[in-house]
Order: sequence, then structure tokens, then C-alpha cells
Amino acid sequence: MIHHSWHRLSESAFDALAGGAGDAATLRQLWAAERSHRLLLLDLLMDVQAREPTATGPLAPAESAWQLLVAAQRRDGAAVEETLLFPETGLWLARVLRRLRGAPAGAVPLWADVGQLHVMAAAVAVRAGLDFSLSVPARSGTVWLPGLGRAVLPGLPRWDTAQVTHTATGRLRVSARTGQVVVSGALDRPADGWQPPRLLTLDPDGPGSRVFLDDISFHRVSSTQASPPLKRLPDRTAAHWAEALRAAWRLLADADPQSALDVAEVLRSVEPVPSEDDHSTRSASSGDAVGRLATTQPDTPAQLAAVLVHEVQHSKLNVLMHLYALHGPEAEPRLYAPWRNDPRPLRGMLQGVYAFTGVTRFWRGWAGSGREPEAKDALAWFEFALWRRQLLRVLPSLRNDPELTPLGRRLVERLTATVSRWGDDPVPAPVLALARDAADDHATTWRLYHLVPDPDLVAALADAWCDGTAVPEAPLGHRDSRLRPDPGASLLDRRAALLRLRLGEPLLFDKLVASPEEVATVVRGAVPADLHLASGDAATAAPQYTRLIATGEDPDGAGSAAGAAAAWAGLALAARRAGQREAAQALLTGPEVVRAVYRAAWRRAGRAPDPLRLAGWLHGPLGGRVTGGGG
Repeated sequence: MIHHSWHRLSESAFDALAGGAGDAATLRQLWAAERSHRLLLLDLLMDVQAREPTATGPLAPAESAWQLLVAAQRRDGAAVEETLLFPETGLWLARVLRRLRGAPAGAVPLWADVGQLHVMAAAVAVRAGLDFSLSVPARSGTVWLPGLGRAVLPGLPRWDTAQVTHTATGRLRVSARTGQVVVSGALDRPADGWQPPRLLTLDPDGPGSRVFLDDISFHRVSSTQASPPLKRLPDRTAAHWAEALRAAWRLLADADPQSALDVAEVLRSVEPVPSEDDHSTRSASSGDAVGRLATTQPDTPAQLAAVLVHEVQHSKLNVLMHLYALHGPEAEPRLYAPWRNDPRPLRGMLQGVYAFTGVTRFWRGWAGSGREPEAKDALAWFEFALWRRQLLRVLPSLRNDPELTPLGRRLVERLTATVSRWGDDPVPAPVLALARDAADDHATTWRLYHLVPDPDLVAALADAWCDGTAVPEAPLGHRDSRLRPDPGASLLDRRAALLRLRLGEPLLFDKLVASPEEVATVVRGAVPADLHLASGDAATAAPQYTRLIATGEDPDGAGSAAGAAAAWAGLALAARRAGQREAAQALLTGPEVVRAVYRAAWRRAGRAPDPLRLAGWLHGPLGGRVTGGGG
């Protein structure tokens, strides 16, 4: 069949990609490398499934599907190439190989899993115009043929078989026990029981890429393989998606030509995801599904553009990781990622800094593209300043990570150089202050969830506070806090979401300020104190945070410890806004120490200390760097 090749990037091509960029020729090299990667996986599948006697169950042996693939490749190699590089093909190959190597099986019968090979062979044989008949899996009364469409056969059980028959004259029949679907005309038009894929062009007036708006396939990033078949999007919804994607791509072409090129060359399919609420965007990609993006539909073209950039950057780095080892064996999650609630392993950290370098580049271009000032410009400046600050917080220390290979270190150095070039870009001072608050808020809350201070340090400080003696010497502040990940950590960006609302939707924000008790209906997890803080009213926010802390930390109460963690970080920001420099610095430098001493002093004295007085008192020992967890 098609042979696979060895691939190597030139030094200049690697450095361009490592810095977050890459020209069209380099991006096409990535696809050539991914093609060989998929062929290796396909070869491996044929070898591994042959050792499992029941691998294809009621279907023909895998060799029959393989021979049909070979025949299709001889007739129309491009059809095989395109289908092989569909993101769904990568998802399926990786999942079925993991299963055949002992991963949990789930609810999908093995024969239906392996039988995707038969589905793929049937699809490319139809495109090649071959005369054939082949049995394939049917899932809940549907048969999906990659790149061609979906046949709907009501009445079948969850797992069954169907027969795909095609004649050289172009007649396709998908038949099963309960009926059949026959398509004699063009496959890209709907027919009785036949649903063609939705294919759109990002730039109808230019060379923009073709992208599948995928609402019919089985192998998806956002759900398990055993999930029921997708319900086809209504035509009106699909048209809305298509226009949103085109608008986002046009925006990229104007603000960030590199990202517009990346999207045009890399993006193959978009997987619409139902939204859980009206004010948050969820997106995902997979290292197995290069070129695929799963996302809820963002509110604005700029937000969707940022999502496109983020997930396409992941795809670029995923192929680079298929080509080169950038880090050693995977270790436990241990690193602070300013875009996550949880500690990350090195691989995930590399993915994050790479993706957000692209996102930062986009917001930089959008904010500085010379349009008349509008509210959204302030939001673009905020996003640029925030992610620039976050990347410069983590990239310098990441460069010295012992798990990096020389090429991994080179990638981090190129990313650091890219972001550092933007370090002196001016940002409006009020927006810069808000970005600093959002960045420090996330880091502080993360420490409160995931770091545990030295118990001897806490005891010594609590005793000194309760006894009214002098604060211990500063060297105590250099004792390390220990990483202890808290799986309950969530919503670390709730106050950043409010700042985005203030900058991007000021009318809605002002409406909330007038009714602060409604804030959680718009931003999940937010409390009125957060709204006051986001509006600039630190004097109102601070006592509210103090009460939340007392309720959450009460040794005999039933308050929310998670809510207390967020309240401590909010109090730190309120103190800084109010000019309480020493208390703010202690809370931002070692919040987990302040919190632990507060709890210990309360238990010993029987009453809660004033958290700001305690933090100001602790400024001395915490004036040095409190380490731990990469935060």
C-alpha cells in the first residue's frame, strides 16, 4: 500500500515552529509527517488485531477491508490520503490501538471498534468509483462513511451490521435488516435517509481552506466513542456556525496573518459542542486528532478567532511531538499553569505555553490593528496584557526543567524569545492594572488550593501571633511549601471573567453592579464581593471577603473551604487596591502560609484573627520568596 517515510525538519523550519510560527511549506511538512504517523498506526493495527481471533466478529476479516483500501489507493490515491488524514481517523486509530493493548474496553464491542477499518475502506472505495460490497458496523441505526455522509436506518439495535454496496455507475446502497438507503445521485446532496457532511470554505473569495462542520461522525473529541450518534444541526444553526467561522477567519487575516495561515493549512474539521451557559466558551482538541477543534460557539468573532488559534497551535505542536522527543518520561503533574485549575505535567505545560503564545500574538494584533477605539479594544488589550504576563511568569523557569530534552529546551527558548519581544509593547495603564490583578488572582488562588506550608513554620508563626511576641526572623519565609494537588480546585478565573464582562459588555456589567446578588447567574461561582472588586470598589469588597473567610475557615462551622480560598485571593487584591502594601504582599507571596496561620491562631486563641492585620504582621517573614509548586 502507500509507504511511509522518515521525516526531518530543517533547523530553520524547527526554529520557526518552535517560536509559534511556520510558513506554508513547513506546515505542509507537518501534514506529510502526520501521514506517515497514521500509516505506521494503521500497520500496527493490522498486526495487533491479527492476534485477536474475535477482532472483527460478524464482519469480514480485516484483510478484506485492507485489500479494498489497496484497490482504492491504486485507483484514487488522493481519496485514501484525505481519508487517512481526517482527524476522526487519528482518533479512531489511537483509541482502538490502546484498547487492543489492554486499555479499558468501554461499551463498544471490539468488532465495531476494529470495524472502523471496514468503514474507512468502504468510504474510499466509493470515492474511487469501485464496484464492491462490504459489511460494516451500524451504530444505533446509523452508518457513517468518512467524508461522504451518514445513512440513517431506523429500527436497528445499538450495535449491528449493515452492507455497503457500490457500483461503478455511482449507485450507493446501505442496507440492513430493517431497510435500506439508496443514493443514485450526487452524494453531497441530502436524500431520503442520507445526510451529507457540511463542508464550508473559510474564505469564499480566496484560497482559504475547506473545513468540515462535523455533526454526523462517531469519533469525537468532546465525548466518548460509545456516545449516541449526534443529532444533525438544524440548517439555521449550521448556517450561523458557518458565518461565525468565516467572520473569525477574516478577523485573523486582518489582525494575525500567521494564525490565518495556520488555520487555513491545519484546520480540517470543527465539532460543535452544546453550551452549558451563555457566558463561557469550552474548547478542546486531541493529540490524536490533528486538525480538529471541538468548541461551543463563542459570542463574538474575536473570541472564536482566539479559540481557533489556540487549538490549531495544539495541532501544530502535536505533530512536532510525533516527530521529536521534547521531554523525558511523563512525570506526575507538578507545574503551575496560569490557564488551568490543576497542576500540569511537563507535556501539558509545553502544550499550554505553545497554544497561549499564539493566542497572545492574536490579541496583540487585534488590539493594535488601528481601528477606531471601541469597548472591545479594551478587552483585546486586556487579553494581550494578561497572557503576555502569564507566559513571562512561567516560561523562564520552564526553560530549566530537567525533564526537557535539548530540543524541548530549544522550543521553550524560542517561545520565550517570541513573547519577550512583546514585553515593551505599551498597554493602556488602567487595562494593564486589571490584567495584573487577573494574573495575580489566578496564581494566588492556585497556591491556596494546591500548596501546603511547612507545619513547623505555621506553628512558630501562630504561637508568636497569639503570644504577642516578635515576628520570627525572615529566614522562616524561605521554607518550601509542599505541593498537594486538590482535585476540587475549580473556577480560578471567575474574577477574570467579571473583568472581561466589564471591558467587553459594560451594559450587562453595570446591570449586575446594580443587582450584585445576581452575579452567579452570569459568572458561575462569583459572589457579590467579586463584583464589587471588579468594579473598583475595594472598600466594599474587603469586609465581604473577610466575612467569607471567617465563615469558610470556622473550625466548628460548615462553611465552604473552597469559597474561603477564593476569598483570600480576593482580599489580597482588595488590599493592594486600598494601598495596604504589606498585607497585600504577604497574601500574594505566601497566601497558603497566611491562611494556615490564620486557622492555627483561631484554634489556639478561640477567636478569628483579623486577616489583614495578620497578613501585615506576616509581611516580614514572607517578604522573601516562598517557593513550591512552580507558582
